[in-house]
Amino acid sequence: MYRKLPTRGFSHLGFREEPFSINLVRIDQLFEDGEKVSVETLIQKGFSPRKVRYGLKILAVGDLTKKVVIEATSISKNAIKKLEERKIEFRLV
Repeated sequence: MYRKLPTRGFSHLGFREEPFSINLVRIDQLFEDGEKVSVETLIQKGFSPRKVRYGLKILAVGDLTKKVVIEATSISKNAIKKLEERKIEFRLV
């Protein structure tokens, strides 16, 4: 006779570390020329949650037309290409 194994057990979902993600279009809407884009400025503008545990990730959806300084923990490859084309300054923190 076959006995089914229990389906409960350990899951890694509780330990996932996902950064707060933001698109280039949203940065273009929220910030003006010369401003700094970071976790602190996003919290001040009321866009991100109060606690951002795992940093800020920049995604490449849309275009960024304003010259801002971006400080993020990670940036997607396509976003790096777009930022380099427009000569927008960015730093990985």
